[in-house]
Amino acid sequence: MNCKLTFIIFSSLIITSCNSGTSTLDSTNSNTEETIKSPEELKRDLKDIEFESPTEYLKTSGTYHPTFLGNKIKVDLKIENNATIASYKDVVVHFTYYSKTKTEIRSFDHTIYEIFKPGTTKDLEIKIDNYDEVETINWDISQASPYQ
Repeated sequence: MNCKLTFIIFSSLIITSCNSGTSTLDSTNSNTEETIKSPEELKRDLKDIEFESPTEYLKTSGTYHPTFLGNKIKVDLKIENNATIASYKDVVVHFTYYSKTKTEIRSFDHTIYEIFKPGTTKDLEIKIDNYDEVETINWDISQASPYQ
C-alpha cells in the first residue's frame, strides 16, 4: 500500500513539473518573437551603426616619395570602405610629418571630396608640401560624413 501511495505522489510531482516547464517554455517563445526584427529593420540598424563610426570602416594605405624638385611629396593613397551598407563622403585625411628622430614637425588635414561606396576601394594621388628635415610622413583618416 505504501508503494502505491509513493508511486502516486511521485507521478503527481513529475506531471506537475512537466506542466510548469511547458508554461515557462511558452512564455520564452513569446518573448523571442517580440525581439525578432525584419530584414529592413536589421539593415537600418546596421546602417545607423556604420554611420556613427566611419573611421572604423574606412581604411587607408599607400606610398609616398618626393617630387622631382623636392618641394612636394607625392602620396599614392588607397582608401577602402569596409562598411556593408554605409557610404561616406568628404573623407578627412590627417597627415603628420616626422624628423629623423621621430619628432613631429607639423601636421594638417586634407579633405577628399569624393563618395566612397560600401565595399569599394579608391586609388588617389595627392601632392602635399615638403619641409626641411622631414624624414617620414604618416596619415590616417580622422573623419568622414555619412552619404545617403
